[in-house]
Amino acid sequence: MSESILEAIVKHVVGGFSSQIRMLRDFDDAIEKLRNTIYTTQAQLLDAEDKHATTGDIALNHWVEKLKDAFNDAEDLLDLVSSTDLMTKMDKEVRIFFSCSKQLTFRLKMAQKVNAILERLNDIEIERLIFNIDLRKPPVMRSGDKEELVFGREDDMKAITKVLLDSKDNLSVIPIVGIRGVGKTLLAQLIFKDKNVENHFNLRLWVCLSVSDVFDVKLILKKMVEYLRRISLENPPMDKLQSFVRENIAGKRYLLVLDGVCNEDQVEWLSLKKELMGGDRGSKILITTRSFLAGEIAGTTPPYVLKGLSEEQSWSLLCHVAFEEGREPLRPEVLEYGREIVKICRGLPSMIKLMGNGLSAKRPDASSGIKIIEPFSEISTHSNFLPVLKRKECFAYCSLFPEDCIIDKMTLIKLWMAQGFIHSSNGNQHMEDVGDEYFMSLLRNSLFLEFKKDEWGNVLSCRMDDLIRDAAVFVAGTGSTIIDMKAEIINKRSRHFLFCSSLHSSRELLDQLLKAKKLRTFLLPTQYKGRLDKAIIDKLISRFKYLRVLDLHDSGIEMVPPSIGNLLLLRYLDLSGNEDINLLPTSITRLLNLQTLKLSSCVNLKELPRDIWKLVNLRHLEIGGCKSLAHMPDGLGRLTTLQTLPLFVIGKGTASLGKTGGLSELMGLNNLRGELTILNLGHIKIDTSESNASNLESKGFLQAVRLQWEPIEGDFDPANDEALLETLRPHPNVALLGIEGYMGLNFPSWMKDDIFWCLPNLVAINISRCSKCQHLPSLSHLHCLKTLYVGELTSLEVIEERDHEPSRGNLVGGSGRQPAPSSAVPFSSLKELTLYKLPHLTGWRMRREGVAAKNQQFPLFLSFPCLSKLSIEHCPNLTSMPFFLNLEEDLKLTDVRRELLQQQSMMVKQTISTSLISSTSISSSSFSSSSFPSFSTYSPFSKLKSLHIASIKDLDGIQWQSLRNLRSLVLITISNLVYLPDEIQYATTLQHLKIVNCSNLMTLPEWMGNLMSLQKLEISQCLNLTSLPDEIYHLQKLIISDCPKLLERSHTETVKRF
Repeated sequence: MSESILEAIVKHVVGGFSSQIRMLRDFDDAIEKLRNTIYTTQAQLLDAEDKHATTGDIALNHWVEKLKDAFNDAEDLLDLVSSTDLMTKMDKEVRIFFSCSKQLTFRLKMAQKVNAILERLNDIEIERLIFNIDLRKPPVMRSGDKEELVFGREDDMKAITKVLLDSKDNLSVIPIVGIRGVGKTLLAQLIFKDKNVENHFNLRLWVCLSVSDVFDVKLILKKMVEYLRRISLENPPMDKLQSFVRENIAGKRYLLVLDGVCNEDQVEWLSLKKELMGGDRGSKILITTRSFLAGEIAGTTPPYVLKGLSEEQSWSLLCHVAFEEGREPLRPEVLEYGREIVKICRGLPSMIKLMGNGLSAKRPDASSGIKIIEPFSEISTHSNFLPVLKRKECFAYCSLFPEDCIIDKMTLIKLWMAQGFIHSSNGNQHMEDVGDEYFMSLLRNSLFLEFKKDEWGNVLSCRMDDLIRDAAVFVAGTGSTIIDMKAEIINKRSRHFLFCSSLHSSRELLDQLLKAKKLRTFLLPTQYKGRLDKAIIDKLISRFKYLRVLDLHDSGIEMVPPSIGNLLLLRYLDLSGNEDINLLPTSITRLLNLQTLKLSSCVNLKELPRDIWKLVNLRHLEIGGCKSLAHMPDGLGRLTTLQTLPLFVIGKGTASLGKTGGLSELMGLNNLRGELTILNLGHIKIDTSESNASNLESKGFLQAVRLQWEPIEGDFDPANDEALLETLRPHPNVALLGIEGYMGLNFPSWMKDDIFWCLPNLVAINISRCSKCQHLPSLSHLHCLKTLYVGELTSLEVIEERDHEPSRGNLVGGSGRQPAPSSAVPFSSLKELTLYKLPHLTGWRMRREGVAAKNQQFPLFLSFPCLSKLSIEHCPNLTSMPFFLNLEEDLKLTDVRRELLQQQSMMVKQTISTSLISSTSISSSSFSSSSFPSFSTYSPFSKLKSLHIASIKDLDGIQWQSLRNLRSLVLITISNLVYLPDEIQYATTLQHLKIVNCSNLMTLPEWMGNLMSLQKLEISQCLNLTSLPDEIYHLQKLIISDCPKLLERSHTETVKRF
């Protein structure tokens, strides 16, 4: 009997061991099978979700949730296996840890989980047959674009057309006001194309103002000219635009549509209307705007408020968008779903079309006649379903962002990457570029709104309309959750959380959160600032081992726990704004999947991890604002996929955690994008191997390069700095170049004669604290240059531009590059110029070279034809400047000579007189002799909007009468100012006046009451000011400080009146 028992035990043990061996042997095959099953499951998910969206079947929804759950668990398991394999290959210590029996035990455990998930997916597959869920079939493509569907606007169209066809008034303005998406533009288009309207007007023009457009008279005139001439204009002179528009509308009854007006400034509107007064009686301006105030200000008739569609009109529109031939669906559940959409959309046609076209699946159904449109893109083949699913997931993920939240584009793309939503079909395409395509696709389809761009035209951020966000929440289902104090129950199946509530304030919420063990995303709101104690962080890390995204920004963390290294699947870690972090744990280098590490504004962080090179998937290392970083770690250069590295610090030597990384770490980092600032270049000696190691010329994705030398105490070597800067030549694609603290006497060859060959795309240049430089390179032929800053060059005496008329012998250099055309306008794009603390600078001039210099008969004036903002501060010896023709935005003058302004007036007079003899004498100007205005009517300040004057003796020499568009005037420390110049009273557009530290100013004149636009008056530190004018009619804000005589008893009542 005992023998039979023993035999049974042996058979059981051997049988179990044999099954484990088979499981281990088939492990790789099982993994591959699971991958294939996941791919198939993705297609099933799309089909099942869309079928649920059209039927609302509760049982089907339960099946979809089970499939999603299993699908996500399978992804987690595959990621865990892949991560462990990668770590085993990378780390010797891990290989030892997983040696022999422990490695076998781990693989056996994984094999068991793989088989369990395969069985689970197989069971779900059997259930699929019950619901008849088939893989997707290629849809029938639409034959062509249909005309825009319009419903319920007949009465609106009749009412507005009636006003338009009335010819009694000279020039009428009719505003259409309504919220976003209500159909203002579409209604205006219908009216614009109406036959009666077309026959009534001799001329019709359409001008579209985008969200990013500032309401600007010149811009609107430019767009009118472009519409009429069907061409694109770069930067036409204002007088040419005015002349062309007047000629074309003169004596004609015209209709101008201004679509998307947001201007609430009456002065701006009156300026535009003045330009449009030359038409025949009955001319009309039709504007569309979201702002009732903008409509009131512009309109000569009360604003026409466009309301949403009625429920029946909305239903008719939805039927035509979503159902075959516009017929109502036969199935009651689809009918109910459609009616629910109508309620959600609240009468907004754009939302009805979006929900009808975008949130359902296009699949013909003969029984119901449903025609539902594929979400986000058309599918032409079965194999093409993956991009569709990923874009749908990307859109659903946006549900994590609260209402009115500004969404940073690159942050969103990095979050998508961390979740595995982005895959490149082309092996050479970066994930970030694919993500940008996804983002722009959503933007083009109006799922993102009110986007903001940088100076290079790249989209930086956006937000989601409330209704669009509701749609994202609908698509996300239970997968994404925003948790706040109102939350009562947290779905433990949720994978993505944004935690708006304080983790300290609700123990119950925290306990519920910790039950969601399969969490992938833990985000905090963008504006979050709080303090998480170590116990809570330890719980988050220990419970959520499947995290891909962990956001702990501005959380008051003093020390990152070493357990962070256990989050093997983590791809995105945000520790930015934690000012108390000094060091990061070495365990962070175990996060081999990490793509994004955000440490910005960790101001006390002294060093990066020594073995950071182990983070082989790191693409974005955000360390901007880490002021205490002493050096870069040795081995950083091995991270060749790195794209973001805003800061590179040259160390002085060996640090506590090992060798420091020198400039050579940059050699292979040729995928870097955005900005790169290199600090402490003074630590590099040209006779070392570091001198030519950065390879900046190969980094073609960088947009901005800043080179900074730290302040030097004691002796310095100018030759060393000159030789070093010679080796730091950026790639020609660079748009911004900054050089700060450079102690060389001369700039490198690539910045001298060759700068417009070497760096032809420069948009901005910043040269500061180069105290030994006596000469600047000639920059006038950088045709893309828009912003120039020159500051604290204490040895600079003269800025001299060369006319560059090359002789035939040097037309082509050794590189084969063609020179810039000698006829090109210098500084043709420069819009903003700052000169700061240049104590010895006396002038800025152009010097003609070659044959032309001998034949020159007239003075050669250098000009800034497009300059809009000019700031000159603490340049006490500067007496001559290039001629600024149309200074439109800001002029700031501090501690400068008044001769500088007088020189501008003389240049106007002299240029006009010489231009009558020879147009070549103003070849550097964009004006011809025939078009140049007379001196009596022209001033470079006639369009100026803001004037700031400080630290000069008096205000003589300023042409106050020419400041016809001035909005803001600031006067600080004008020592001899006793009374305001009387000419200021003619600046009727002035809205803001600020006077500071004018100790001799005694009174403000009564004519200030005539400044009808003045809204804000600030007066401070005017010790002898005794009185204010009796009345300033439209003043909204009065600020007075440190004016003791003004506040004496006799003037108390005057102050009270204001």
